[in-house]
Amino acid sequence: MKCFINDDLALSRPPEGPVASYIVPFAEWLGDRGYGLVFMRNQVLLAAGFSKWLGQKGIELSDISGDHPGRYLLDRAQRPKLGDTAALRHLLAFLRSQNAIAEAIEADHNPSPVEQHVQAYERYLHHARFWSNDHKLPASCPGFSQLPLH
Repeated sequence: MKCFINDDLALSRPPEGPVASYIVPFAEWLGDRGYGLVFMRNQVLLAAGFSKWLGQKGIELSDISGDHPGRYLLDRAQRPKLGDTAALRHLLAFLRSQNAIAEAIEADHNPSPVEQHVQAYERYLHHARFWSNDHKLPASCPGFSQLPLH
């Protein structure tokens, strides 16, 4: 039995799991943001699969966290495609906007390698700015007074 999401999009069967009742509003949310039909279809299919997986694992809506999408992508039979992680981030953002799941907790976020490099560069700039403001090295640091600050 087909489940119609909108006039242009249908699923082969009704969605299952804790996110099932949010699939149609999620598609509308994507449409309101100007996403095209192909993009929306991929996002809705991934959201429906994620919801079914959550149900199979016994994970309730209130227990969904930021690490579940990654676990889902590793568990499913289909190899993850470029954009799958972003699609699930969109779903979580939508669920948060509906107060269906809790806001992300920063402590749960493990920065990606790129984010780690950006953070390191920010620290470098902060220290470089400190030393460029006519700060002198203490006299107890012999040998460092000859190093250029720029």
